[in-house]
Amino acid sequence: VLATKLALIDFIYEHRRDYPILLLDDVFSELDIPRQNNLLNYIKGKTQTFITTTDLSDIHVENIEQYKLFNVKNGHIEESDEYGKDI
Repeated sequence: VLATKLALIDFIYEHRRDYPILLLDDVFSELDIPRQNNLLNYIKGKTQTFITTTDLSDIHVENIEQYKLFNVKNGHIEESDEYGKDI
């Protein structure tokens, strides 16, 4: 499924000359570290991406060029700095 999504990103770019927004729902828990890094390197600079996770240790933010981190707790959204510390 992930390979199809990545191919679709390039397909859309070829036809529209603009990248779509990519939504990744808890995908990093299914990938080992090298594959996580490969995914992040592949999408770097291409597309705005929303990544959801229940565990921040699954995501190595040092491999992401720019990011904003948000925590959702009891229906409230809070912007945070690295690894869940509230701003």
